Amino acid sequence: MTDGLKGPGAGGSDEFGEWFDREFDRGASASVDSVDDAIGVDDTIDDSGVDEVGQIDSESTELEPIESVVPAEPSGPTWAHRAFQRVVRRPVEWWQRPWTNERIVHVLITSLALVTTTVIVMLVVHFNPFSPSRDLVLDNTTPTGGDMGAHVWAPAFLRDHFLPNFQLSGWSMDWYGGLPLYRFYMVIPALAIVALDVILPYGVAFKLVAISGLVLFPISCWAFGRLAKFRHPIPELFAVAGLCFLLDESYQIYGGNVKSTMAGEYSFSIALTLAMFGLGLLAHGLRTGRFRVWAAVMLSLAAVSHGIVLIFVAVSAIVLVLVWLDKKRLVFAVTTGVTTLLLSAWWVGPFLIGHEFMTDMKYGFRPEGASDSFYDMFFPLAA
Repeated sequence: MTDGLKGPGAGGSDEFGEWFDREFDRGASASVDSVDDAIGVDDTIDDSGVDEVGQIDSESTELEPIESVVPAEPSGPTWAHRAFQRVVRRPVEWWQRPWTNERIVHVLITSLALVTTTVIVMLVVHFNPFSPSRDLVLDNTTPTGGDMGAHVWAPAFLRDHFLPNFQLSGWSMDWYGGLPLYRFYMVIPALAIVALDVILPYGVAFKLVAISGLVLFPISCWAFGRLAKFRHPIPELFAVAGLCFLLDESYQIYGGNVKSTMAGEYSFSIALTLAMFGLGLLAHGLRTGRFRVWAAVMLSLAAVSHGIVLIFVAVSAIVLVLVWLDKKRLVFAVTTGVTTLLLSAWWVGPFLIGHEFMTDMKYGFRPEGASDSFYDMFFPLAA
């Protein structure tokens, strides 16, 4: 009796399934079409469009990568900004440290020592930029006195003849039957004069460079004490001792003091100031392993600024290394020394190789005789 309820093709289960799917699928499609027609839905969307929509819906549930939603970070700071930060970082850190009573006293003593010694030197050499009526350095005049008048010619010759031809030394016919200029004399101070001459009158530039070693010498002595980690107030006493050395009038030819500098040996005082900075950096580096390059640069500048100071620098550096010698410090000392030699070889090498052609200054050995001693040399005012 149930056979009459079967649809066409009900002879087998497979035929019945095919008939069911065919009949009901068609009906569903027809009903959907009628509904779409009733509400005005466009029937041009094909199956591929439905598949794409389905694919989009499925992907929309996934989280997008962070890079696509987070804005790009701004580029890093420029080299100028980094350099500025490097320059101001230490002063800012120094200022932000706690101002204890002890620190305030130390800062006041240091400031008093440095300002007093520097101002005294400035007044001695008639450098007073805040009182033009009492200043002689900033006047556009030609310096003279001792050998100073002869030195005025050389930097101008370097500016007008050597540098345009990319030379630092050469031959000049201005004196004698010709002479090798800056082959046996130091060119670094002359280059500083030429550089300042770009913005200042030549006479002013010459005088500023000539007194620079004197004015900065007390500060360089203090810096040596600080970098070498001497206890307070020993660095400040170094500045005072440097002032006493500058004001020593017992000699005018050995160099370094005011009297020798005004006689024309300004390269000596510049080299001596650079040497104090360089030796301080070397002492600091032997303790901490830092400032290797800066120490080499300052020591090499001191070496090529005056030949006599070159000897002083070499002996002093060796003594510093021997005082603190160990394996680690030996490596630092050797690398710094090699770098210093390489940086100064361009002038020291020709100077040493051709020294037999230099004029004999007839320097004698000291101490000489039973009445002379190192004490008389180093402390002539007390002898």
